[in-house]
Amino acid sequence: MTWETLPPVVEGDPEPPYRRRYGVAEPEIARLYGYHVAPDRPSVARRAAAGHARAARLSDEERQAAYDETGGCLRQARERIEQGAPQVDATLFNKLVSQTFGEAQRDAKVVEVFKDWSACMRAEGLR
Repeated sequence: MTWETLPPVVEGDPEPPYRRRYGVAEPEIARLYGYHVAPDRPSVARRAAAGHARAARLSDEERQAAYDETGGCLRQARERIEQGAPQVDATLFNKLVSQTFGEAQRDAKVVEVFKDWSACMRAEGLR
């Protein structure tokens, strides 16, 4: 079987992973998009579109060969890449992500900033 590779993403095009965790935090992004999610940059959008198009064209046989959890190429590649690496406890990771998010929202400085932000929004007639 042949496999269509996706176009690469230009370095610096993917959004930072923290961008919307605590709301809009970058003045330039807020200025351009307000509270809306910024659109993907061109190389990210191009790769995503190519991935969706490729997925739509896969036959059942190709989909199974690529993604089957009992032995598809994706599983084999993952096993090879992870060989010898320490096991990751995804449950612990997700627990810590949720815990730190909650802790940050209770932090006095964060509470104060949200209070100021809410007051500013009220002053502008918004809720």
